[in-house]
Amino acid sequence: MAQNSNATSQNSIHPDSFDSDWLKVIAYYVSVVFSPPLTGFYGIMLCSYAVDYPSIYFWAILFLSLFLLLPTIYIFYLVKKGMITDFHMKEREQRIKPLSIIFVHLLLSVLIYYYMGGPSIFMLLALCGVVMVGSVVFISLYWKISGHCAAAGGLFIIALNYYDKFTFLLALFVALIAWSRIRLGRHSLSQTLVGIALGVVVTFGLFAVWTS
Repeated sequence: MAQNSNATSQNSIHPDSFDSDWLKVIAYYVSVVFSPPLTGFYGIMLCSYAVDYPSIYFWAILFLSLFLLLPTIYIFYLVKKGMITDFHMKEREQRIKPLSIIFVHLLLSVLIYYYMGGPSIFMLLALCGVVMVGSVVFISLYWKISGHCAAAGGLFIIALNYYDKFTFLLALFVALIAWSRIRLGRHSLSQTLVGIALGVVVTFGLFAVWTS
C-alpha cells in the first residue's frame, strides 16, 4: 500500500508543482470546477430551475445523493487508499474497475428512482449518465477517453435544450474544458473530441427519443 501511495503522490497534479506556468494553474482549476461530478451537478441544477414540478428541489437533492454523492465518496476513498493516482484517474487501466462499480450503482439508482416516481427529467438525466458511464468503461478497455469532455458535451446539450440564447458561451465552456485536459497532459486532442462527441450524441439522442 505504501508503494501505491508513493505512486499517487508522483502522478497526481497540483498547482504548486507548475512553477510559473500560470496557464497550467488555470487549466488545473478549470479541470476541478468542471470535473464530471460537478458538471453533473450543474446539469441537475439547470434542469431543476427550468422545469416546473412540485418539490423539484427535494427531488434534486435526492437525485444528487443517489447519483453523485455516493460515487464521489467512493472515488475519494480509492484515492485515500492509494488505489488510484488521483480523483480524475489519470491512468486508463485504473478507470475500469471504479467506473464499472459506479455503472452498477447507477443502474440500481435508476431502479430505485423509478419506483419512487420521481420527475421524468431526472430519470432522463439518470439514463444519460448510465449510458455515458457505460460507454466510457467500454472504451477505456481499449483506449483512453476524456470523461471531463463527455460530461461537458452532455451539459452543453442539456443547457442548449433550456437556455439556447447562451449557445456561444456554452460552446466556449466546452472548448475551455477540453483545453484544460490537454494543457495538463491528461488527454490528447482526439481523446477530448471523442469525449465531447460521446456526451453530445448520448444526451441529444436520449433527449430526442424521450421527448418524441
